[in-house]
This record gives sequence, C-alpha cells and structure tokens, in this order.
Amino acid sequence: MRKIILILIVLVVGVPFGFRQLMTLINTSTITADQDEIAAQLEDEFRIAMPPGYKGAFGMQVGFFGVQGANIVALVPQDADPEAIFEGGRSVKFSPGEHTIALAIRTNSGESKEHTYRDLQRFALGDKDDRPPLTEVFIQAGDRRVAAYEQRDVVYGQDTLGYFIFLDNGGLVFVVGPAEGLDHAFKTSLASQLSAAYPANELLYAHVEQPTRDASHPCGLGELPERIEVHAIGIRRGDHDLPGVAIDPRDDSASEQSVAVGRTEAPVVLVLMSAEPTLWKVLSTPEADIAGVLATGDGLQRVIGLEPGVPLKEIDPNARNSCRSFHAYEDRGRQFDDVEDRVFEIFAQSIEHMHTVHGGNYFRIGEMTAEPVLRGSLTVEDIIVDPTEQVLPGKLGLTQLKEAGTLEIARPSDLDRWLGGFAAQGIDAERYRRRLSMNFNMERVFIIKAATELPSGMYGAHSAVFLVDAGVPEPGGDRAHNTLVFADGRCVGTVCP
Repeated sequence: MRKIILILIVLVVGVPFGFRQLMTLINTSTITADQDEIAAQLEDEFRIAMPPGYKGAFGMQVGFFGVQGANIVALVPQDADPEAIFEGGRSVKFSPGEHTIALAIRTNSGESKEHTYRDLQRFALGDKDDRPPLTEVFIQAGDRRVAAYEQRDVVYGQDTLGYFIFLDNGGLVFVVGPAEGLDHAFKTSLASQLSAAYPANELLYAHVEQPTRDASHPCGLGELPERIEVHAIGIRRGDHDLPGVAIDPRDDSASEQSVAVGRTEAPVVLVLMSAEPTLWKVLSTPEADIAGVLATGDGLQRVIGLEPGVPLKEIDPNARNSCRSFHAYEDRGRQFDDVEDRVFEIFAQSIEHMHTVHGGNYFRIGEMTAEPVLRGSLTVEDIIVDPTEQVLPGKLGLTQLKEAGTLEIARPSDLDRWLGGFAAQGIDAERYRRRLSMNFNMERVFIIKAATELPSGMYGAHSAVFLVDAGVPEPGGDRAHNTLVFADGRCVGTVCP
C-alpha cells in the first residue's frame, strides 16, 4: 500500500524531483499502448471491463528492486490524446485538462494487513500539516455504497477533483478531472464494477477508522497526554566516543550524543535512534515539557538527564520479546519507512519532525528560552557496564582478562607446544597449524589460564582463537565466532580443521 500511496502522491501533485528519487528504485518492466493488452490487464488485475466511452492510455508493469511490484492502467476518454495528458520519461506526470481520467494500480507489497491499514490511515486521514485529511464520501453503486476519499487540488494551475477508491490486497482506483466538469457517471461506473467484482472487500465499503493509542503497547510509554509532538532523532553514532567503557553488554563500542529540549507547542515524545550503542544526554530548559522518551537502535541505547517520573523505554535489541528495535539515520528510504510505521503503530500519530543533523553541541528541539541542563540524578557511571560484575564485551573484555592474569597473548611457540601434544595422540597437527597460524599475525590468539567467561559480541572480524590450558574448565559465556582449542586435541569453533 505504501508503494501505491507514493506513486499516487507523486503523480497527482506532479513533483518531478520526488518521482526521480522513486525511479532510482523502480525498473519499468513493460509498458504498452495496445488497447487489447490494456483491457486484458484491467480485467486480470481488477476484474473490470473498459467503461463505455473510454480507452486505455497505457498499461505499465513496474518492478521494484528487480521484483514485480505494481501494475498500472491509465484510462482516458475515447476522444482524448494520451500524450496531451501524460508526460512520459523518468518523471511521469499528468494534467487532466478538460478530461476525466483514471489510474488503476495494483501492488504486490507483501506488507501485513495491519501495516497496510496504518499506511492508509496516514494517507487518508492526513499525517502532516501541509497535507490535510481527505474528505470521506460514499459513491452509490446500485444497492451498495462504495467508500471513497475526495481530494480537491491544484494541478498545473487547474482546480481538480479526485476520488480514491481502495481495495484489499493492494488495489487502488483513482479518478480525477476538472473540479467543475468531472465525469461523475464514469466514476460511478467504475465503482459499480468494483462492487460487483468484490462483494466482500473490506476497504471498498468502509472508511478507515481514526487511529487510537494503546497505552499497553509493548513498545509504548504508558499513558500520555492526548496531544503530543513526536520528534525522532536518527544517527549512526554519537558525536563523542566513550573510550574504555561499554553501555551494551554485547558491544564494546560506545559513544554519547546530546539533545536539548526547549519550549514546544505540545508535550514532546523523543524517539532516539542510533546504529551503535549510544548514551543519550537529554538536556532541557525549565519550560520544556517532555512527555516520554523511547530509545532504540541496533545496539542498546541508554538515556540520562530526565526528571524523575518521565516515562522512558530503552529497547534492548538483543532481547527476544514483543518489542523489536528499529532505527533510521536518514529521513527517507526503507529504514525510515519502517520507523514511520512503528512510530504510528506505537503512538497512533506520525513523526512531527525527523532530525538527522544538528549544529553546535546538540540536537535542538523547540525554542531555547534558557540554557538547557541535565536533570535527574543518573550519571554516566550509573549506566555503564560494571567490570566488577561481569566480563566486558569484545576488546574491552580481552583487556580486562589480560590485566587480571586470566588471559595472555599466545606466541607461535605456544602453538607448537599444543600441537606437540596433539602429535603424541595421533592428531594431524599440521592441519591445525595451517588453519591457526594466520591468526598470530593479527594477534588474535590467546591462552586461557583460569576459569572465565568469554567476552560477548566477538563475531566476524572481532573473533579470536583461544588455547585452553590443561586443567582449565571450558569457558562459559557467549562463544560467538570464537574458536576454542583444548590441550586434549578437541577443537570447537569456526577455524577448526
């Protein structure tokens, strides 16, 4: 459904820049002007026939990312010249002029029914100040009433009147023409055919309902004021590194990012997102009204600076629960589409503003009427992973274990000692040597001298080889992509021969 909406907004408003961006993702598979082919496509995709007095302007099959994504059929009056209405090329636009035309679009989006419904809610009910809600109307189609959405707009200086009719499973018929001369009989004819073809289609007969906020949503913040502003901030990582500490028990990288909140028209909900573990410092002025904070990303996000009692949810991306993490650090693209949908699902309203860049020392939300400061009692020390309670992740954990004497860097002579014991047991030591020797060049081989947990998060290029000394129990914790070589010849892991 999102693909339908995106195409129609671009075509109706006629914004070539937006369509050029869309076309970077679209590969037009086929386009035809053959009347028989267009009529067949209309029948196959919508189960309706060409209305009397109309003909096909074109039929188009569009691919998204190399997958068949949409079928589009354009209808115009018999006496109309399609080339005078539609502008081809990479930015398809149209101006109906004196004619009433129609676009029938069917997509294969693969989205869930709930996701599709939220897309339609945002589109039909309006999700931005510059795009007000469409007017809900009904088209009498025989003994049935077809639900439609009326839009009055200006296209190329002309006042137009348009009607959107949605179908379940990614279908849409859009009729548009001059505001004072729309062919309503054509519109009614299409609605009647659709009603006959789809007698039990939910979206065809009922308008979407107003979204309602669920205070018990697993990703939500509980009870919130009725009117809020949702401000999302997306970054790859924070402005400043936090060397030597971890805020995510599974990741040894950590940075911090500051956000300042001032006076706003309504209480603010902050959605803080980062691709890496980030400590968010939320500063505020006395006039700031923070209704709640949701922090999410690929790594664990932590937040300080809030007054006691401000609702806070820090989504753990490693937890297996009903609240999956999400993030985007650009205001367009698939990740941002997912963020928009998740925010609408959680808060029953759209993002007021997506912030991805800032000037000065922090992101600014609202009017700064005074110097913003951190509030509450939480400090950085309160939220970092405590090395006295657990092994730190990744390279921080390796350093921690080396300093404790539990781990030491192995040398090639140590491998010789291990392999010498293997040979006495009839194990092919040279196979081990060929597999393990390259890791010495990268200082990724260690001897475990005492019982320990392995540092977590050691995947891919961060993995290592551990030679487990005789008499030392098998280490616990997150094995990840590490390799364990035991004195008795056992080998467990990714680089074992």
